[in-house]
Order: sequence, then C-alpha cells, then structure tokens
Amino acid sequence: MINIPNHLEDWLILAGDIGETAEHLKFALSILSLRFKKIIWVPGNHDLWTFPLNRYGLKGENKYNQLVSVCKEYNVLTPEDKYSEIIIDTQKFIIAPTFTLYDYSYRPEQILYEKAVDWAVESGIICADEDLLIPTPFHSIAEWCEQRCDYTESRLNQIPANIPIILINHYPLIEELA
Repeated sequence: MINIPNHLEDWLILAGDIGETAEHLKFALSILSLRFKKIIWVPGNHDLWTFPLNRYGLKGENKYNQLVSVCKEYNVLTPEDKYSEIIIDTQKFIIAPTFTLYDYSYRPEQILYEKAVDWAVESGIICADEDLLIPTPFHSIAEWCEQRCDYTESRLNQIPANIPIILINHYPLIEELA
C-alpha cells in the first residue's frame, strides 16, 4: 500500500474488508487519503469482526460507528454521509455508498430460511461471520440487515427517479452476483 502512486485527480472506492480493526482502517486511510482526490468506504464483514481476544471491545453497530468516525477523520465518504453527485460526460449521477449486510435469502429454494446456516454447515460451508460478526444491539445479522436495508431504501427513495445511481456495497445486491 505504501508504494501506491499518487492519483490526485481520481476517486478510490474501498468496498470493504480493509482490515479487522479501527487501527487497520486508520493505517490504510492515513496513506490512501494522501494519494487520492476522494475516497469512498463501505464496510465488509471482516471490518466488523470482533475477535475472541477482543470480546470486550466494540461490537456490531458500535464498531461500525467507530469505523465511520475513523473515516470522518480522513474526509472519507461513508454510507452515513450525504450522497455525492458527480457528472460524467454531461450526465449527473448519484454515488450511493451503502451498508446492507446479508440475510441468508440467497439459498436453494427448498431450504427454509431458518435452516440456511445449518444447510451451509452440512454442505461444508462454514462462515467465520457466525462466530466473529456480533450484531449487537440486534439479535441477529439478518435483523441488522433488515434495519440497514430499510434505512438505505428510505435514503435511496429520496433521489429523483431521473438521476442514475451508482450503488457501492460490499455485499451482493442480487443473487446472481452472490
């Protein structure tokens, strides 16, 4: 990262999994913010992990808010900021960084929603998120996802229908991309 050349006229999208602690994000932004005109950050699951040795550290929504605060220190756009407008070839676009998580809806049709994690484990797919992504204050990642989707939808609905939106998210927004 320290060898990345300057791109002072360009924007950079950091679409999650930059690190696993606020310190990792600070390190990355301390370098990248000097090399790009603007940075947009959205969290990935790794950014939100809480490790067993740090069980008393920030978790869930509080950890997310801490990472947003780090971004603000470096003037980095986050899913909590006002959406930016850009013009490309005379066309106005809205850049919308989003944070939606996931809700286990991308699963085979015959698998019940409540059985999605069990099905994945039986298939040999074990996601570290089940142990490391603590959704506090929500009861589940899916519940946090629902809250984030409602919040994001509300914000996106305020954008005039004639303005194209560039969505930025770490998590697949349609099943074909999952």
